[in-house]
Amino acid sequence: MPYFALGSIFFLCTISQHLEEGDWKFFNDKRLSIGPSLFDQFGFALERFTTWSSRILFEFLTLAFSGNFVLFSIISALCAVLLSYSIANILKVKSLLGHSVVCAAFLFIVPFGLYYTAGYYATMINGLWGLALAMYTVCLLLQTLDGVALSRKQFFLGGIAALVSVQIEQCAILIFCFSVAVLLFKLYKKIRRWTYDILLLCISIAGVVVVLVCPGNRLRSNYELIHAFPEYSNIGLLNKLQLGLDTTSGYFFITDSLLLNMILLALVGAAVVKGRYLALLPVIIIKLAVFLIANVPFLDEMFLYVKCYNKFSDGPKCLSFANLHNINTIIVPAVLLSLFVLLALAVFLVYGPTRICGLTLLFFAVGTLTHFMLAFSPSVFNSMSRTFLIMWVLSIVSGLLIAKETFSRRSRIQPSEQIML
Repeated sequence: MPYFALGSIFFLCTISQHLEEGDWKFFNDKRLSIGPSLFDQFGFALERFTTWSSRILFEFLTLAFSGNFVLFSIISALCAVLLSYSIANILKVKSLLGHSVVCAAFLFIVPFGLYYTAGYYATMINGLWGLALAMYTVCLLLQTLDGVALSRKQFFLGGIAALVSVQIEQCAILIFCFSVAVLLFKLYKKIRRWTYDILLLCISIAGVVVVLVCPGNRLRSNYELIHAFPEYSNIGLLNKLQLGLDTTSGYFFITDSLLLNMILLALVGAAVVKGRYLALLPVIIIKLAVFLIANVPFLDEMFLYVKCYNKFSDGPKCLSFANLHNINTIIVPAVLLSLFVLLALAVFLVYGPTRICGLTLLFFAVGTLTHFMLAFSPSVFNSMSRTFLIMWVLSIVSGLLIAKETFSRRSRIQPSEQIML
């Protein structure tokens, strides 16, 4: 029932979009000029491999579905359901309430505005569709941690989903990180079920290699270097790392996002339930820092460029090896980095070196990495908002992992602690 409701709502939200201009118009006009032949349309996608993008299949899908918006809306709704169902299986949710919470979290916590930042139509296909398939592969991968052998059908579907999703650069990194982490864990625990892990690892590496050697990606990078970020070729490694830190943490921490507050609230509940009150200290520090940055004038001015970071910032905020000694240069990156460390510390103080701690930090770290990696592309500003989708979803999984652990222990909460919660 919750998945039917989610799919219906998502379908209605999608079908009600008005796409007369932008990305949909470009692909629809191109489809009309090419003709109805799917072979000719696929030929266009192959041509784009040499001129614009390595995402051959997704370029083809974006072109083909521009003529059938109803079918596009149905598939988008099904992808939303698949993504939520995969998350529920990762969380090992069994109750109707648990499935409803997962659907509600996806529907109401992921900012719907992310789909509009580069055109709703193309962002939905390249973002949501690819992520849904990638999370399905991760869901199957994590099942093998419990010694569960995948059926031939699951193995086949997981492999196909991985082959498709790794055409999206962020999804390739997501699958690579999870396959490496799970494989290392199995080697440490001497779990001898590696076939699916190695398959995903090989597919993800192949996906990254295709991205790197694609001539279209190089041409697109040169185009964005000239038109979007001409200063990019002159900045060093430290400044690129700073770009990744600023653009990632600004949207998550400095804007005091709903997702951040959800995770912090879940951590407070977990700390109270488990009696790990020391874990409340980093949570309080994070909230206090975010509050002060928003309300103290000189701090607000210092972090203003992080809040609305849509162009290259130079001058004293430009980090390099030459000015590392300047406190005014390093204070903002140091604070932003400290917020990530404090969040990880809070999770560790609550759970210690346990599996739930590892999974929670893994999802958050991989999600953060998928956005941080944009700093090594001149499209970092043009792609900054829409590429948060994967980080947002994986961070939701982290928060739900904490919340599930908390409420599964609710019977142990004392009356005074119930009041605190």
